[in-house]
Amino acid sequence: WKGENVSTMEVEGVLQPIKGIVECTVYGVEVGKQEGRAGMTALQMAEGADLKELLAEAAHRFTSNLASYAIPLFIRVCKELDKTGTYKLRKTDLQKDGFDLAKLNSDPIFFFNAAEKQYVPLTPDLQRQINSGEYTRL
Repeated sequence: WKGENVSTMEVEGVLQPIKGIVECTVYGVEVGKQEGRAGMTALQMAEGADLKELLAEAAHRFTSNLASYAIPLFIRVCKELDKTGTYKLRKTDLQKDGFDLAKLNSDPIFFFNAAEKQYVPLTPDLQRQINSGEYTRL
């Protein structure tokens, strides 16, 4: 992303200590006509975990521990993460879905607002602005 290589394992390592997360995976997604792939996290929340608190803690941990280009632009909250027969998380299906709200099966998705240093809900209008290049604060 932005000409930088990012270790998905490093990003996952920043998220894993958060108590409200059962499991997570980090992968790259294409963003409109931008060069490279933006970081995206898919996670499964623990039952009873507070989504607002989890997103705030994730944003805080990311901004405190990662370079700005390494912070995932998107977080997808899944009911569960699909695994292979050997219990590895299936990233390819998640990558194909990207951050397209039409493909997410009602999974909520959040976008990192860098100016506010917080994750905000991704709306269809914001998705369109990001894909078209109108939204330039990536």
